[in-house]
Amino acid sequence: MLLVETARRTGLDTSLSAALEPWRRPRAVHDPGKVLLDLALAVALGGDCLSDVGMLRAEPAVFGLASTGKRSCMHGPDLALHGTPARPVTAP
Repeated sequence: MLLVETARRTGLDTSLSAALEPWRRPRAVHDPGKVLLDLALAVALGGDCLSDVGMLRAEPAVFGLASTGKRSCMHGPDLALHGTPARPVTAP
């Protein structure tokens, strides 16, 4: 619950949705920003694969409506193809 509330209060959820709006398909049910946030929450809760988003779907009162693992997989290639390459992290 703390992670979800932190994302809401900091505006991370709405910022992700706004930033990923260009990748939203015309008749999409799930918001790409919410899908990415769901994946991040699943990893933070100990998940290690896309299907672990099921942990979030099991508790809709806490996490809201979570996307399915299938939807998560569908957004991944879109984001990877159109995103900017990551820069390597260098020590100061």
